[in-house]
Amino acid sequence: MPNEKIFISGASARNFITALIIVSVIAVGLYLRIEMANKTVVFKPIMKDAAEYYHYAYNLEKYGVYSRQGPSQIEEFIPEPDARRTPGYSLFLLPFIKISPLQKMVGFVVVSQAIISSLTIFIAFIFFRTFLNCPWALGGAFLVAISPHLVAFNIYVLSESLFTFFLTLLGWAMSAVAQNKGRLHALIAGLILGISLLIRPTMLYFIAFLIPVFFIFFQNKKAWVLAVFLIVGFSATYGPWVLRNKLVNPSKSRLALVTIHKGMYPNLIYNNDFKTYGFPNHFDPQWTKRRDMPSVLKEIFRRFSSEPLKYLYWYTIGKPTMFFSWDMIVGMGDIFIYPVSTSPYHHHNGFFGLTHQLMKSLHGLLTVIALATSIFIWFPGTSRLLAKEGLIVARFISLIMIYFILVHIVGTPLPRYSVPLRPFIYGLSILGIRLIVTEGLKYSQIIQRKKIY
Repeated sequence: MPNEKIFISGASARNFITALIIVSVIAVGLYLRIEMANKTVVFKPIMKDAAEYYHYAYNLEKYGVYSRQGPSQIEEFIPEPDARRTPGYSLFLLPFIKISPLQKMVGFVVVSQAIISSLTIFIAFIFFRTFLNCPWALGGAFLVAISPHLVAFNIYVLSESLFTFFLTLLGWAMSAVAQNKGRLHALIAGLILGISLLIRPTMLYFIAFLIPVFFIFFQNKKAWVLAVFLIVGFSATYGPWVLRNKLVNPSKSRLALVTIHKGMYPNLIYNNDFKTYGFPNHFDPQWTKRRDMPSVLKEIFRRFSSEPLKYLYWYTIGKPTMFFSWDMIVGMGDIFIYPVSTSPYHHHNGFFGLTHQLMKSLHGLLTVIALATSIFIWFPGTSRLLAKEGLIVARFISLIMIYFILVHIVGTPLPRYSVPLRPFIYGLSILGIRLIVTEGLKYSQIIQRKKIY
């Protein structure tokens, strides 16, 4: 009995220490995000993509019409509905639209995103625990907390922060499915997947990747049941948007066409002229003649035929490298998209400077380890290295990584689009490091024993 009391006391102490550390990690992340929100000035917060999201929310609140059209002087103005962007982020902005002046509204949005981004740290820790023991999971959560991109992106009226939250939440939901194999958990995972697609259309085809893999993760009968409930949940959230577009018949989005067209120029430069960097299609006089997908695909095929090595390299090496690079292309550079006049990261000292320097120096290494791990964990022998549930979750986030790479190999590989993958990159890189360390120790012990005998 005394031993049992000691054991219970020890377990309670470990749980208390773990809780204290994760609260501290979240507090660090919250501090960075709130300081960033309060001490960063964006020159023009409502511009380009942000302006479209704002106009969608404004028109929805004022006219009940989902449209990106800006304000008009016409007295009887009714905006024309469109479907250029999915409505997830604009619906998030809707409760803030009536706040005035505009700068105050932006302030509320930014602080809300800072809080959501801090919750992402905790969610990441919870699902990291499926395939990492506590100290390693805490290490992964700490990287999420101090990631400069995840801190900086909260200052913009853009969808990245919200999408990162729901993508990480999807990882947690899949960890619950792996552990419990319950219908309710599969339904919730489907709901979250549908919401993530409403925020970022990149996720459109992910369900087609995920469902077949269910039959690798689970036994056939269980896989069918879980897949059905996942589809039901997905349809419940994404279905109304599809139905709306069928009923309203809005002007269609050309984003897919533009992103595939822009992505065909090596290094996103037209005719080797660096002045065209980031917007090569705008400088191509033939762009206006390629107004549909067949003409764009025909041009890509022609280029591959005329210079196969150049375009093979661009699509297989160049694009993934650009996608995961540190600096924001088509933006201010470094960790910023829209220009800012002042920011805590500008001083390059104190805690902001230290974490920025640390994460920038580790970025390439962590990304390479994560990509290598995302491939390695599909090998048959990995089942002896991880518990079944942990292996399912690790393979699931690997699937998301692979899916995003494939999507942006086809389209435009802007580094901005890889930022929501940061929690997954950190989780997989920590898993890779853990496997290297633990398996390395086991191997060294075997060598030592052989030497002794």
